[in-house]
Amino acid sequence: MDVNSCHALVVDDDDAITEIIREVLEQQGITVSTASNGVQALEVFAEQIIDVVLTDIRMEGMSGFQLMKRIQLLDPAVKIIVMTAHDSYDMVRRALQAGAYEYLDKPLKKHDAIASAVIRAYENVLLYRENANLVERVSISNDKLSIANKRLVQLNKKLKQLAITDSLTQLYNRRYIDQVMRKEAQRRNRYQDPLSVIVLDVDNFKNFNDTHGHDGGDHALKVVSDSLTSCARGTDVVGRYGGEEFVVVLTKTSPYNARIFAERLRQQIESQVVQIGEKSGQITVSIGIAGIDEKDVAIDGKTLLINADYALYEAKHKGRNCVVHFDDIQDKLALKKTA
Repeated sequence: MDVNSCHALVVDDDDAITEIIREVLEQQGITVSTASNGVQALEVFAEQIIDVVLTDIRMEGMSGFQLMKRIQLLDPAVKIIVMTAHDSYDMVRRALQAGAYEYLDKPLKKHDAIASAVIRAYENVLLYRENANLVERVSISNDKLSIANKRLVQLNKKLKQLAITDSLTQLYNRRYIDQVMRKEAQRRNRYQDPLSVIVLDVDNFKNFNDTHGHDGGDHALKVVSDSLTSCARGTDVVGRYGGEEFVVVLTKTSPYNARIFAERLRQQIESQVVQIGEKSGQITVSIGIAGIDEKDVAIDGKTLLINADYALYEAKHKGRNCVVHFDDIQDKLALKKTA
């Protein structure tokens, strides 16, 4: 894929942000246009063919959400990456539900993540436009119907896979994990099967990156993802939730068995030596667990994830490289709320 033909539009009222992104993308050979607000962005959009838009969510006048809606009407092939310093679960969920392809957290410290997100988005754009072109060709030429239909099936399958897959680890992405959590919680509430989830975070990952570089950090994340895949059952759902955080949805698994799984996983990761060139390093993980096996007690996927995240925070607080179950800290959380 030749990214030199990619044209990105950066929309932000902070000139420093637009210049950072311009420099990062132009180093990759990507053409970059900029706008300081939504109105300017639409003017650029009307004059040039844009493939990927990176936009702030909170801007004066037209918001990033409003701009996203206008662009989707003008050209549904364009992929939109939102940038926000408000990295809350609800803000990210709202952006993804509104049609955003990806999101980036401000401040934009991980420059390689910016370029990677745009390149992945551009690949989707090319596939979408090829798909649309094939649909048009099918309607015109019945003689090529069989070949075009075969390619359409391939493209749609690849588009679907790209939409739910993390490009670095090849695990499921956050969007798909959230969908699975909603469905599995509903299934659990109906059939009363146990359900557990673990949230895992690589310890001191920034220091590891500083020591071994971003390539070393990416290699470490792949080591963790391989360990997750090898430990998980075929019915479990494994995903990268963002950055150095991973999630495993353990279907039909009690909290007790989830703890056994998490400890086995922690030990496996700790025992590995990560070789990066001539250097070697060790990585550890902190793990939070939440689960339910009580009968006649309903739970939703979002709450289960939040509870596991509370447990993960406690694991970090205890010194990292350990497993904490939400059941172990409920009394402690209750005391904090009543204090």
